[in-house]
Amino acid sequence: MYPRVIQLPDAELRFSMMEDFSNDMPAEPLIEKIESANLSELKNITDRFVIGRRWWDLKPPGWFKKSWGSIQMTLMLGGAINKQGAKLDFCTFSQADFMVFYHEALVEKWRKHNESITPENQIQFGVYVMSLFGAIGQEFIPHSGFKQTGHNALLLESVAAQDANIYSYYSIPVGRDTFLEFEFIGAPDLNGSPYLFQAQADERINSIRQSVALKLDQNRSCVAGVLDKWVVADSVQLLKPDPSLLPKPAPSGTLEKFFPEKKGP
Repeated sequence: MYPRVIQLPDAELRFSMMEDFSNDMPAEPLIEKIESANLSELKNITDRFVIGRRWWDLKPPGWFKKSWGSIQMTLMLGGAINKQGAKLDFCTFSQADFMVFYHEALVEKWRKHNESITPENQIQFGVYVMSLFGAIGQEFIPHSGFKQTGHNALLLESVAAQDANIYSYYSIPVGRDTFLEFEFIGAPDLNGSPYLFQAQADERINSIRQSVALKLDQNRSCVAGVLDKWVVADSVQLLKPDPSLLPKPAPSGTLEKFFPEKKGP
């Protein structure tokens, strides 16, 4: 594991990763210092500023073993902007607020694609599926939540796609109007072993996630005080106390809030 340091406008990001990058998709340079001016183009909920991208091929030990598949990691910054284009303030957000905001950002990311899917092209193009939680009878099952890093709690949400691909996202606010995002795309070789690939992919991704250390400027970023109160918790723990935050996907694929209606006399 080799350490990396990225200077953000209001924070310093440290993390480590393996250097055995893919031979087919060589490493791109990481932008090691980002100024506020670099983020001026973040004008909607799906805009991202790409800090860097890396690829790894996963395979059994040995020179001539066939690859089980590849992982792509993209490190990005996004803006505190809702899907209507209005600016938000992460310094006023609770953990639950950020979870709902970020879920909506992912829904919006694939909204047009998902709306274009028909029974005729579904097998070819697939649907991107994401959820904060599921339900079995009266029991809620968390599908996302905050995971511990070396020093911070990062929000994890996963997206299922076609060909057994899995998209894993880790995110956290890093300023009043900016959040950090790690995107991991796992693409297994369908002729290989998806189970062995998934085990290696999880190990590789978790090693990066656990190395993340975010140091926020206490004098410049009010988010530093906000994140001090955030803990490791899943979506059910965070959303169930406030039913008004419980999201559901609308038929169009967008996200809407609902308030449970009182039933009975």
